[in-house]
Amino acid sequence: GVNLRSELGVKLHQEWTRWKKWQPTRPVPGQPALQQGNVQLLDQVESLSRTKNLNTYVMIMGAPYWANGSNDQVYMQGNGSPTNPEFQQYVKDYGNFVYQIVSTYKGRIDHWEIGSEYDLADYWHTDQPTSVQQRAAGYALMLKEAYSRAKEANPQSVISMGGITGFSSDEFMRNFYQNGTKPYFDKAGIHPYTEVWEGASIQPSQSPLFSKIGSMR
Repeated sequence: GVNLRSELGVKLHQEWTRWKKWQPTRPVPGQPALQQGNVQLLDQVESLSRTKNLNTYVMIMGAPYWANGSNDQVYMQGNGSPTNPEFQQYVKDYGNFVYQIVSTYKGRIDHWEIGSEYDLADYWHTDQPTSVQQRAAGYALMLKEAYSRAKEANPQSVISMGGITGFSSDEFMRNFYQNGTKPYFDKAGIHPYTEVWEGASIQPSQSPLFSKIGSMR
């Protein structure tokens, strides 16, 4: 993949980092905060990418059991509500992980994406069904914490909000901004999905958001 991207003139190589693999157990003071096998693997990927003139870009996903109390890596405690103490603790733990990994790769990996497709319930599992507005409010809290901790670890880091799909993006972004997120991301990720795969119950995005997202800031 790295060689092909280089040949095509692509400038970024994307890697997925699953929090559950990097911190399978709650960090203990005095011991490495990150699972060293994963550190070594990403070290190798970053070094190879650099030889091909590619910057590594990392998406952070996948909560560990100790953080969300579930084997479901996209389960949100407390229904993902910003006012719920369990969810607030989850967000704090997530921010601590972001700080650890961003500080570890300061000067080598500067581009980080905070989650993915949280406008969809498929990536925001809760005990009770949530609305787009509720998911936007919960993710807003996560992004604010992650952005603040990332910038604390590396002021030069570039933080992208998790990509949105367009299926409910207009309402999601409206509520996202209403929750004060404007200063808390440097780039916006978009997943337009112009085609529908076989068996899907949803249609391609008709959202006008993607045509105007560049002027939203």
